[in-house]
Amino acid sequence: MRYVANRRFNNKPNGGMLMSLESHLAQLQRKHGDLDQQIESLQIAPAKDDLEIARLKRKKLALKDEIMRLSPPVRH
Repeated sequence: MRYVANRRFNNKPNGGMLMSLESHLAQLQRKHGDLDQQIESLQIAPAKDDLEIARLKRKKLALKDEIMRLSPPVRH
């Protein structure tokens, strides 16, 4: 994972690692949103490619799983 590799080059204690993780999560969330827009566009297209839509949905779900795995637990 990219954020782990960046840790070696970061001279800041813990704070740098946290920012790196936060930026990685933000990047994953942007990609998730981009995929959502691509899927919506393909679904309304006159000549739908159902296999491509299914592939993008699987990719979007994998991103969501990674976001959930990397996100800190929510306390109620």
